Amino acid sequence: METANLTHKQRFIKNLSLLYLATLISKVFALIVNILLVRKLGASIYGEYGFALTLVTYFTLIADSGLSSYGETSIAKKKAGAKVIAGDIFSFNLILSFASFIILLFLAVKVFRFGRIQTNMILLISILPLIEIFSFNYVIKALEKNHIMAFSVFFGRLIYFLGIIIFVGNKNDYFFAILFFIVGAFITSIIQFGFVIKLIGKIKLNFSFKNFKYLAINGMPFGIVSALLILYGSLPVLFLKVFSTDKNIGYYYMAGRLVFFVSSFIGLIMGAFIPIISEAIKNNDFKKQSSIISELLRFNYTFLIPICFGGVVLSRQIISLFFGYKYMLSAQLLDIMVWSVLFMGISSVFGGYLTSLQDRKSLILSFLIICIISIVIVPVLIKFYGVYGAAISSLFNEFIMVVSLIVFTLKRDKNKKKEDRINIKVNGLNLIKVLLISAAMGYAVWFFSFVLHFNLALSIIAGIFIYFVLSISLKTINNKDIIELKQILKK
Repeated sequence: METANLTHKQRFIKNLSLLYLATLISKVFALIVNILLVRKLGASIYGEYGFALTLVTYFTLIADSGLSSYGETSIAKKKAGAKVIAGDIFSFNLILSFASFIILLFLAVKVFRFGRIQTNMILLISILPLIEIFSFNYVIKALEKNHIMAFSVFFGRLIYFLGIIIFVGNKNDYFFAILFFIVGAFITSIIQFGFVIKLIGKIKLNFSFKNFKYLAINGMPFGIVSALLILYGSLPVLFLKVFSTDKNIGYYYMAGRLVFFVSSFIGLIMGAFIPIISEAIKNNDFKKQSSIISELLRFNYTFLIPICFGGVVLSRQIISLFFGYKYMLSAQLLDIMVWSVLFMGISSVFGGYLTSLQDRKSLILSFLIICIISIVIVPVLIKFYGVYGAAISSLFNEFIMVVSLIVFTLKRDKNKKKEDRINIKVNGLNLIKVLLISAAMGYAVWFFSFVLHFNLALSIIAGIFIYFVLSISLKTINNKDIIELKQILKK
């Protein structure tokens, strides 16, 4: 069914459900792979693996330079121009990705003084920026063809998973872990590239100085935002490398992977949200903007608060089941870090709104503030509290991010007329109900798990059932939500 025949909420649910499917496939595979890697490589080598992935992220950002965010918003507003926009962006990305590849190779060989294993990992993974520019995922999301994401991600992650299963047996096989990570990313990108060509036609390169200047002015601010976003999120790993050990990076990375598993779905809210809110912005429909943002905030806290409660109750069971009892320190870190998913959800709403507005100044300033605060706070916490300080700093960073984005969003409306302001409504009574229901669910899960000795899967299923029964009974999830969801599933 065409998106034009759907309400904005139905379009959001449709976009989000397809993005969730793609991410569910990707992250389930990734979670299983990380579990296998911890068991096969051990905490120290796994910590080095995690650091290599963190480091290469900075260089994929150089390759992208925020142009995917700019491209998504531009194509969402002007779908007929997708071919030209994609060609212009790809031309710029191609040069930037090659430059980032060369720089990373140089740093690994001539600058860094890491051990042999860490250096080999970085050398092999340095090709990733070149691979990922072929994915064109921003075109897919802007055109709302998110089933392509699910299809391509499945095959890429399947190859990665099979490679780990077959070729990685112990810590000496770390090379194959990196190799199949890259092969999986390559397959995903090539499949997406093929579909994009079919959707918009053959992409024409544009290496003109005028094009690069235009993209630098319009896209680079989003690149700065992305870089700052990745920087503040990865600071705990970087400072653990400085002040602690690879083993502690491994412990932190285990808990972080579980949080990232959940937060990946949260990040997709922005991807499903941007095409819809962009239309309301284009039409200067402030009432619709307010409605979309308010609904999305309710969606976030309704489903993220119970996840936080459940994560604390089941953290020890989760770590012991997935990684083993000897890694129980990660459960204590997870108790702290799991609450960050709630802040991430709220940040995705306001960050997505400012991105859709292409408000470069507000985005850059908000992310710059959090990075400055993080650079001061994170090393102090890690220096004095070790890996616990890293967990606390990750939660602190997300809280400051929420505050910063809300302040800059509200500041935009300060000098506007009343009718031109967004009016965000949060039902306080409904929020309190969600908190109480989540606490009741958490207690029930604890009772099932530790008193009745249910296994992890049954405890989670019982918790979900109790939460939805209580939510429907107390009307924190209403009939309208259920009806609209059913309509999407039928169509």
